Amino acid sequence: MGDETLLRRHVGGDPEAFGELVRRH
Repeated sequence: MGDETLLRRHVGGDPEAFGELVRRH
């Protein structure tokens, strides 16, 4: 799953997606 997909999920209200982004960077 790409960062863009995770960011889109986060914007859509998925708190786990943001956590995954933070772990990667």
